[in-house]
Amino acid sequence: MSVDLLLEWASEVAEGSWQQLRDAHEWIATAYPLSSASWRPTPGMTARRLTTLGHLEIDWQHGRWAVAPPLLTILPSAGAHALLTGARTRALTDELADATDDDPALFVTRCSQRLAPTAILIACKDETHIESLAEMMGIGYEFSVSDRLSALLPSLDSYLALASTTPAPSGYGVEQLNLQSLRWADAESDRSPGLCRYDHYGRPTYRLVTEDETYNVDWAIGAWSALSRWGENKLQYRRDAVNGTLIAPVGAPLPTLHARAAALCSGLAPGRINGADWYRNVPRHVAERIARALDQTLVDYKSSVEG
Repeated sequence: MSVDLLLEWASEVAEGSWQQLRDAHEWIATAYPLSSASWRPTPGMTARRLTTLGHLEIDWQHGRWAVAPPLLTILPSAGAHALLTGARTRALTDELADATDDDPALFVTRCSQRLAPTAILIACKDETHIESLAEMMGIGYEFSVSDRLSALLPSLDSYLALASTTPAPSGYGVEQLNLQSLRWADAESDRSPGLCRYDHYGRPTYRLVTEDETYNVDWAIGAWSALSRWGENKLQYRRDAVNGTLIAPVGAPLPTLHARAAALCSGLAPGRINGADWYRNVPRHVAERIARALDQTLVDYKSSVEG
């Protein structure tokens, strides 16, 4: 599946409906199938990676999407490397090639990813070269978007303050998230506190049910809100030689902004290991901010967990 082609198409179109993005995804997945797998990624999986890496913004409630403006940003503790994120039209990538080919202070590296767009990294002698490059190309520049974003992450309570709703309509199958295993299990009703998932037509819907309120949430916000109220700390951090790795369970995916703050530390989509998403090159203070916004205390990763 050529996620690069999907990103280029989205960048040229600029915005549209979820159905348009879904149709484009299915056409590209059929035309460029994975050669070594009997399955292919769903549109939702691919869209999540594109939003995590800062290329797209998606309004799930209204079924709309828009490509983010192109941006150059410095990666933390990465030896003066910058990342190109946001829109990626062919004209933009051609302009980048022209601007860097004859400049000895800049060197472009492309890191291919199997289920995410190629990461475009630019090595430089110092950050001023990247700022000048962004100005010459007429695109945005941010010294460390991951650091800035992590400092501005909204709390779970701020999400829920906008999500109060009525109980879900009856007649749908309902499951509840087990906060120990982070697996869904059939439930007889949605009256007991917890995160409920409803087998709604098109895509599942979620409700966080508390003792005195019901909230219309997505999976990620609902899972971490439930863990905050009735669960335990599930966010791990492994110290590496430089920075570290933030580890989040698949059963409780990071919300979009939190995932983006972690992923833009490396410019790479998280790796999937032993039922968890591994975000690389995350400074400890960025991981602490993400954890604090999710009402979590970071758990030090134990090597035995990796197996």
